[in-house]
Amino acid sequence: MTESNNIVSAIPMSLFLVPGEKMPIYIFEDRVKKIINDDKPEDTYFAIPYIVQSEMKPYGSLVRVKDLIKRNNDEDFVLTVECVSNFKLIGFKNGTDKNIPDSAEVLNIDNKATIQDKELIDILNSSKQKLNLQHISKVEKYTHLITDIIRCIGMTSIDKYNIIATKNIAQKQSALLKQLKMIMAIKYQSKNSC
Repeated sequence: MTESNNIVSAIPMSLFLVPGEKMPIYIFEDRVKKIINDDKPEDTYFAIPYIVQSEMKPYGSLVRVKDLIKRNNDEDFVLTVECVSNFKLIGFKNGTDKNIPDSAEVLNIDNKATIQDKELIDILNSSKQKLNLQHISKVEKYTHLITDIIRCIGMTSIDKYNIIATKNIAQKQSALLKQLKMIMAIKYQSKNSC
């Protein structure tokens, strides 16, 4: 997708992913199944507008089908999807009947914000084993995308959404730092309670 607005099929969900993140999803509605390319499921892209308590939020995830895991006599699908980008929702149109899926007009957003906060860098480097981040090379200023760290530490959809929806990089880093401190406190507490 380019910087211009694009209209794509949409499946609103209470799921928010960041680029590179994969997730299995269950598909059972006929109009939703119509968006899957039967010959080449991996060529299927669709938008996941993020829903919280029945409210559609202004940002979501553009995903690509990675694998068609299961197909029960063409009744239900279990797909593994991978997020390719996040988007700002420009418009949304409900499908008109059971044969026409929902669609969304989306604008890709730039997820290229890098880690610059010294305290955040120090925590990431000193806590890699505790946080299971050994696969991430030494974190230095401007070397890792904020979305890479979000993807690695297993945040909830709402926490990921709140960081991505924040425009200010310093605020993104502050929210990520708060999440890391909370995760470390929980790990420390569970380790010492055994």
